[in-house]
Amino acid sequence: VSGGFFNGPHIGKQTVPLRSKATPVDTINLDILLAREELAFAREQARLDSIKIIDELKYDKSKWELISYSSEELTGENTNGRAAQIIDDDKNTYWHSSWKASTANPPHNFVIDMKEPLELNAFAFDLSGGKERFQKEILIEGSLDNENWVTIYENKNCPTPQEGYKTGGYLLRMDSVATARYLRLTIKKIHTDVVFARLNEFSVLNMPMTSIGTVDEETEKASIYVKANCVYVDAPSATDSATIDIYSLS
Repeated sequence: VSGGFFNGPHIGKQTVPLRSKATPVDTINLDILLAREELAFAREQARLDSIKIIDELKYDKSKWELISYSSEELTGENTNGRAAQIIDDDKNTYWHSSWKASTANPPHNFVIDMKEPLELNAFAFDLSGGKERFQKEILIEGSLDNENWVTIYENKNCPTPQEGYKTGGYLLRMDSVATARYLRLTIKKIHTDVVFARLNEFSVLNMPMTSIGTVDEETEKASIYVKANCVYVDAPSATDSATIDIYSLS
C-alpha cells in the first residue's frame, strides 16, 4: 500500500491491517459518541442562551465609575491590564493584577459606584487567560452609602473554563434580590492557587420572574415561577404543601 512517492533508501517494511482483519466501521457502537456529541451541543446552546440573557438584561454601565481597586497592570499587558476595563462593556479588554513592577497578592478587590440604587439578583463574569487566571473564590458586598457594607453574594468554587478553552463567561445568581448603589467585588483565590488574576468584564442583572408551568388539581391551579436561584409556587390558599422535582442538565 503506497501513500505517495519518496525518493530515499528503503529501510524496512510494515504490516498494515486491512478491513478483513479489523473491526468493520458499520459494526462499531456509536451510541456513546453520539451521546457525548449531543451533550456538547446542549452545553453550547446553553452557553449561547446565557450570553443572550446577559446581553438583554444586564444594567447599562456607561455611567458607572470604578472608585477604588487593589492593583492593576499598566505596562505588562499592552493596552490591557487597567482596572476600569472590567466595566468598559468590552469583552475583548481585561484587567490584570499587577505583576511587572510589583506582584499583587490576593485578595484583589474593586469598588464600583453604579450612580444610583439598583435592584439586583445576578452577576455575569467574562474571563480569559485560562484556569490559572480564573477566579475561584469571590465575595460581593453591597452598600447604599459606600460606608456600611453587607455581604450579598459569596462563592467559594466559581466555574472554570470549558476543557480546551482559555476564555469563558458565566452567570452567578443570588438567592434573593438586593438593593445597592455601591458594589465591592473581592477575588479571594484563583483556581490554581497562583497570585495572578485576570477579569474581562463584570456585569449586574435583575433577572425577571419567569413562569415555568402550572399544576391543575381539580378546579385549583398552582403556578410555578423562577427568579434568580429561587423557585416560587403561587398556590391556592387551601393548598398545604407542594413537592417539586428539580433536575440538573449539567
